[in-house]
Amino acid sequence: MTVTIRRGFTDISEGQVHYRTISGGVADNKPPILLLHSSPLSSLLMVKFATHLAEKRDVIALDTLGQGDSCPPARPDAMMDYFADATVRALMSLGNKYKQVDVFGTHTGARIAADMAIDHPECVRKVILDGMRRMPSGLYEEYAEKIDMSRHIDPDGTQFFKAWNKWRDEYLFKPPHRWTQEQATGSPLPSARDMHESAVEVFKGIPYAHVAYRAAIFYRPQERLPLIKQPTMVTCGVRDGSFVDLEYSANLIPGAIARLHPEGDRVEHSTESGLAELTTMVSDWLDQPSDKARA
Repeated sequence: MTVTIRRGFTDISEGQVHYRTISGGVADNKPPILLLHSSPLSSLLMVKFATHLAEKRDVIALDTLGQGDSCPPARPDAMMDYFADATVRALMSLGNKYKQVDVFGTHTGARIAADMAIDHPECVRKVILDGMRRMPSGLYEEYAEKIDMSRHIDPDGTQFFKAWNKWRDEYLFKPPHRWTQEQATGSPLPSARDMHESAVEVFKGIPYAHVAYRAAIFYRPQERLPLIKQPTMVTCGVRDGSFVDLEYSANLIPGAIARLHPEGDRVEHSTESGLAELTTMVSDWLDQPSDKARA
């Protein structure tokens, strides 16, 4: 199957939102699936997963405001409900095809997906929350004070070295500022080429990516997740730091199911075979009637 990937921008009041559409030419009436990435990255890191999903249905992946090639958020203290609203406004600006979608969000994207389902239920048919964990904890509150890379911008390019090191540590430790055996993830580093490509996306977000990232850290699932009414899958890999909260998060949502990734790593770290298996798990669940997609 030939998969077509196209990039574009759409206008909202804050500026322009960058998106990727991924299509395998599947002719059916299934709603598109929206992919929302983790911080401080972009939709580029969802493309491998999207190419597998595109064999089943059309996919759209957005860059979160302040990350990738999207415009900055309107204010530095924006919380998840703001990012969810901006995402919905971007989708609505693209026409009727995206009037209602299924949503797969990972980490920061999971929190955006949850608030989309809560605050804009007419736009979300089913929702998959990947890498959701209880927040905040002392370690992550401490980490929230360290994620603003914009403070390192200087004539010597200090910000790039610090952002590179921080991104490398995202693979190795959770949270990445604690270099201890207890916080080690056990995940290997990707290839140097993959590290370079993802680091470029991290560099793009140096001025503003911390806004959504901080909002994700301070998100309170115990207050928000019980408000989700749509069929919901909560998922995670065993080597993802959020694995310990998989069942906890699913139990907060009426009727939600918990499913492990077939492969143990995060979406953006998974192999092609792992992504193919994850696609089968996700697609089979999305295709179930809503009454059968609940626990």
